[in-house]
Amino acid sequence: MPTRTIRSSPSLANVRYEIRGRLARRAQEMERMGYDIVMLNIGNPGAFGFRTPETMRLAMIENLRSAEGYCHQKGIFPAREAVVMQQQERGVRGVTADDVFIGNGVSELIDLTLRALLAADEEVLVPSPDYPLWTAAVNLNRGRAVHYPCRPERGFIPDPDEIESLITKRTRAIVVINPNNPTGAVYPRRVLEAIGCRVFEMPRHRECGLCCGAGGGRIWMQETPGAKERPAESRVREAAAVPGVGVLVVTCPKDLVMFQDALKTTGLEGKIVVKDLIELVDEALGGLTAQ
Repeated sequence: MPTRTIRSSPSLANVRYEIRGRLARRAQEMERMGYDIVMLNIGNPGAFGFRTPETMRLAMIENLRSAEGYCHQKGIFPAREAVVMQQQERGVRGVTADDVFIGNGVSELIDLTLRALLAADEEVLVPSPDYPLWTAAVNLNRGRAVHYPCRPERGFIPDPDEIESLITKRTRAIVVINPNNPTGAVYPRRVLEAIGCRVFEMPRHRECGLCCGAGGGRIWMQETPGAKERPAESRVREAAAVPGVGVLVVTCPKDLVMFQDALKTTGLEGKIVVKDLIELVDEALGGLTAQ
């Protein structure tokens, strides 16, 4: 029986996913040859002995019975309501649980968001090098990924002027990954200064910096029994005491939640606000990402 070649979709022409591509295949070949290979291409703490917290595992076991059937297509109501409360703390108004959709991880939500956002040949500015999902998802959703360079000689830090020069009438979004994946670069204070912010240091910074309190999801640091104050509470007190400071800037979603909660428990709401770096960039660009 004659065989036929099945033509793949043209939308795959610019799609690459090297996390499972040529380098990963070569590593598997070497593993079969007897080499001891440590696979770090996919973030998987469980493969290295890190366990899900006991409370979460028990909660999953207790709720297995109620998880046997389909839930609401947008996600369970308590989860959607929790998202609304989080966004209200960030200053987002007019959002209800009916506006929230829960997805199966960030990868699915990136795809769904771009599918709803992009028309054919509209552009998304993506850092280069990038986590390959972003370029792939833009291309698969009929858009065009325009890469702004994060050059090694600059420590993989993008140039805000260069990013601005790439914005056109067809630009629908700018992807900012900070800390960056895969380079690990953390966008420095000069990025804040480039968008018009005055930067102040707290007494404990740089070499004398203080852990925010997350402890890497409690993997690297546990709660201290008998502590009078959480690290996040200590940190917001320190920030509020710096003259002239009205915004505490973070680059981690976990920090955002912890510090906003710490403002409430310390009675410092209204004295200072907590914002993610990308919120300041968006404000400086005139809310481009919200249009």
